[in-house]
Amino acid sequence: METMKLQKRVPVSAMLDPKIVIPAIASSFVKLDPRLMVKNPVMFVVEVVAALTRGYSEGNYARAMHLGAEVLAARSKRAHVPAVRIARLYAHAGDKEQVLYWLQRACDQRETPLSHLGVAWDWDFVRSDPRFQDLLRQVGLPQ
Repeated sequence: METMKLQKRVPVSAMLDPKIVIPAIASSFVKLDPRLMVKNPVMFVVEVVAALTRGYSEGNYARAMHLGAEVLAARSKRAHVPAVRIARLYAHAGDKEQVLYWLQRACDQRETPLSHLGVAWDWDFVRSDPRFQDLLRQVGLPQ
C-alpha cells in the first residue's frame, strides 16, 4: 500500500510574515473595490436576489418584483442591462407606466426579445394601452 507523505505544518509565525500579509491586504483592497465589484456578475446576482428577498419580506410578489426592477434599473446606469428585462419585472409588479417606459427604451435599443412582444403573456395588462399598440407598430408586429 502506498504511504502518504505528511506535509510539514507551517508555523503560525510564518503565516503572519509581512512578506505574505502586506501583499495579501493590498490585493484584497483591489478585489473589493466597489468600482470592480459592480462589474462582477456574482455580485449582480446577489444584489438582485437580496432585493427580491427584501420585497417578499416587506410585502408580496409584486413588491419583490418592483424592488428587483429598481435594482436592474439602477444597474443599467452603470452597465448594460436589457431594458426588456427591467420592463418584465415591472410588468410582474403591475407598474404600467414603468413597463411602457422600459419597453420604449428596449424598442429604441432594438432589443431582439421584442420579437415576442405581441404574444408574451407578461404584457397582457398593458396590451390595450395605445402606447403598447404603438410599440407593436414600431417593432413591425400586427396589433
